[in-house]
Amino acid sequence: ELEPAITVRAPVAVTPYGLVHRFGTRRRADARLLDDIENGLLRSVYGTGASTVVLATTNASAGTTAERVALFDDLAVRTALLAVFDSRPMPGEHRFRTVAVGEDEPLASERSIVIVAPMSSVALIAVESGTAHDGSVLYDYCLTYDRHMVLDAATLLLRRLPARTRV
Repeated sequence: ELEPAITVRAPVAVTPYGLVHRFGTRRRADARLLDDIENGLLRSVYGTGASTVVLATTNASAGTTAERVALFDDLAVRTALLAVFDSRPMPGEHRFRTVAVGEDEPLASERSIVIVAPMSSVALIAVESGTAHDGSVLYDYCLTYDRHMVLDAATLLLRRLPARTRV
């Protein structure tokens, strides 16, 4: 007779970047390249199905553009969960969940897209690392398809989601 098993994910870091910075090679990119990678990952969600979970963090320098908010709203109705973690309040009503992040928290300096889908998972996790000679913001980032790393990053963020209140 088989005994039931319980799997518990207990990442040892405080933020997604805290998880990935110790593993693999970090790359450097400016904000424009990071935007392009993020947009490509978000567009890939259209083919993943309704059980996909998308978690996004934004930092103070990046903010959330109106175009990105529209994309989040569109994806939110096509996925099981889309949550955005931001240190600034997002005006208006949205289809996605929002989670407030304190400006002094380590998560407030990160920007990431974490996608957990049935057949594949990916995380782009970045932290601000200075400015280029032209004044543009630079980031150190990690792009990983390692399912365990992606699930750990997702777990860190999901633990911050407040319970929904029933009306």
